[in-house]
Amino acid sequence: MNLEQLKKGFFGYNKSSVYQYISSQEEEFSKKILEKAEEHKKIEEQYLEKIKQLEQELQETKQRVETLQNDQMMISAAWMEATRYAEQLKKEAEQHKEKDRQKWKQQVEKANKELEHYQARVKNVREMVTSLLHNLDEKSMNINTQIQTLQEECPSHNMALFERKNESEK
Repeated sequence: MNLEQLKKGFFGYNKSSVYQYISSQEEEFSKKILEKAEEHKKIEEQYLEKIKQLEQELQETKQRVETLQNDQMMISAAWMEATRYAEQLKKEAEQHKEKDRQKWKQQVEKANKELEHYQARVKNVREMVTSLLHNLDEKSMNINTQIQTLQEECPSHNMALFERKNESEK
């Protein structure tokens, strides 16, 4: 109903036609508000789902990092144990040196072989640790990039979608 369609009476506009006009305008605006509310609710649900998905990915990544840290600690402990063992072998060899020179030479050869073996193991462990740290660094950079991308796309930084238009712009 338009303003031109309002019925005029003896003392101005007819009350019932004015009420009818106001009622039709109210219905129209209520429908528009409901449509906008539904659109906003759908968008909100999409963002909430994305947040849940990212939180799950973050939790999984945290668990992987924790596992890698535990592995790294075990590797470090093995490395320290190997180092201590090598030092212990050297001390024992020095103690037996004076007692029996011939026996000492045999023990030194044996200790050197074991030391080489442990050094090879230590080298392998170092390579594994370096590889693990490199992979962890790459994953961390990927996650950081994803977080930055999401922060840029986040609606709290771009509120233009939710700005209200003036009635003159409609």
